[in-house]
Amino acid sequence: MKSLLERKKYHGYTPYTFSSDCDPGFGGADPAFGGADRIFQQAVPGAKGQLHTRISGASHCLQEDKGPELAQIIVDFLAHSS
Repeated sequence: MKSLLERKKYHGYTPYTFSSDCDPGFGGADPAFGGADRIFQQAVPGAKGQLHTRISGASHCLQEDKGPELAQIIVDFLAHSS
């Protein structure tokens, strides 16, 4: 199965045209999406120029592995994007 970023359309949504600012957090030890952060940064216009924090010691479920760190990334992103 192709990933979301490898598809041209996903239920009518084209990820390549998503232009809102976004800074997704990625787990540094994520076995499912390891390295996908670099693809995401290149493919999604709103991801360009963001910090792109990789959370050390976090796997696929960031909110469970490193909840406070993920929350701080979100707070910082919102503070700088408004």
